[in-house]
Amino acid sequence: MQEDTFQQTIRLIESANLQIQESSLTGESVPSEKNADFITSDEKISVGDKENMAFMSTIAIYGRGEGVVVATAMDTEIGKIAKILDEDENMLTPLQIKLEELGKTFRLWSFWQFVELFFCCRNVTR
Repeated sequence: MQEDTFQQTIRLIESANLQIQESSLTGESVPSEKNADFITSDEKISVGDKENMAFMSTIAIYGRGEGVVVATAMDTEIGKIAKILDEDENMLTPLQIKLEELGKTFRLWSFWQFVELFFCCRNVTR
């Protein structure tokens, strides 16, 4: 059995028993059945439900298919995810926010301890 990884997004024009592993996009552990005859009018259909598409970074597990390249590089679904991750680079997670607050609190506490120790030792030496 030969497995092929798609390097671009393809709209299938012909398929025969085609199964594609889309776990890199959908998280599903079971390969998806693909059907070139699938047509939908739903514009908000999820990536995993697009039966007539083979997406970049997915793997053809079984069957055969032919198609037309409709997207490459940053125009693919993987590219869109990469753009989102790149844009949100400065956004902090809740854990990072809490750790920053903890760090500020610790710095203030440390500074206060230094001040107390300085004045305490100053009074002892007199």
